[in-house]
Amino acid sequence: MLIGGSEDNVLTALCHRVNLAGRIIERVKPADFSTQTYRTIAAAAIAFYEEYQRPPGMHICDLLETAIRASNEGRFMSEILRELERQASAARRGLCPRQSRQAPRHRRDDKGQQRTGRAAA
Repeated sequence: MLIGGSEDNVLTALCHRVNLAGRIIERVKPADFSTQTYRTIAAAAIAFYEEYQRPPGMHICDLLETAIRASNEGRFMSEILRELERQASAARRGLCPRQSRQAPRHRRDDKGQQRTGRAAA
């Protein structure tokens, strides 16, 4: 069973990472996730991958629209999906999730040129 941050990372990759989703599907099943909401998201992502040979990306929200509206956990599921997209976006920019929450700041590089970066943690 997956736990904690690894569960979030695996679900993010399963839903958004073209280079990882196929390998994750070979090793992880929906039952490996700790909550029913995570299992539902994982099952939808796996079904999409099996049909189209790519992760669903933002289509995951469309795939789960009925579940979001029908269940008491819909709000929680929406929050998870937003966080997965935020993490995927941060990964595409080469940032860890903690860095992606920080506001950009201006700093100077070694040659005195101003550039935009991220604030130190």
